[in-house]
Amino acid sequence: MAKLELCVEKIEKELQRLKKNKTWLASQIGVSSAMITWMFKHKPISYAERIGIVFDIDPKDLIRSNNVS
Repeated sequence: MAKLELCVEKIEKELQRLKKNKTWLASQIGVSSAMITWMFKHKPISYAERIGIVFDIDPKDLIRSNNVS
């Protein structure tokens, strides 16, 4: 069964491209730095739209399918 999750690798690449860090991203989407750490661990797709707006990319590009048995 496929599980949708936030593609943290894509987010990290965007942060590197912009020369920004997770603390900056947290302030841009209105969450704490601790929440960003949690988000990178648990990968909820509910933040894809907010992060997509910050990076000016389609939120769908921040979601991937993770096949779970």
